[in-house]
Amino acid sequence: MFVHHVLRYLATPHPAVLAVAVAAVWFLVRDEPAAPGAGDCLRKPTPSTFETADCGSTGARYVVLGRVENRADEDARDVSIICARWPDAAFDYWREQPGSKGVVICAKER
Repeated sequence: MFVHHVLRYLATPHPAVLAVAVAAVWFLVRDEPAAPGAGDCLRKPTPSTFETADCGSTGARYVVLGRVENRADEDARDVSIICARWPDAAFDYWREQPGSKGVVICAKER
């Protein structure tokens, strides 16, 4: 009888276990905002970040010329090298977490 109760207890979904499972699934499948692509416009809300903006808005001060995928942050230190395919590129912006590979966005002022 005791084993039956233990098995029944273990088979019953518990709110705490369900909450952890839902949080884990959300974390694994959540969509990060896509990095901007060629032709997208950007605004600079803080000195170290950029956001995609409607190209018709007054805040859209930059236009993306191209992207270079799967690069470390060190690769984005020299715009003339990483963005050589886009000679008009005035700056680049590396997008990811330090220590991992990400996207380098090559852009210019509008």
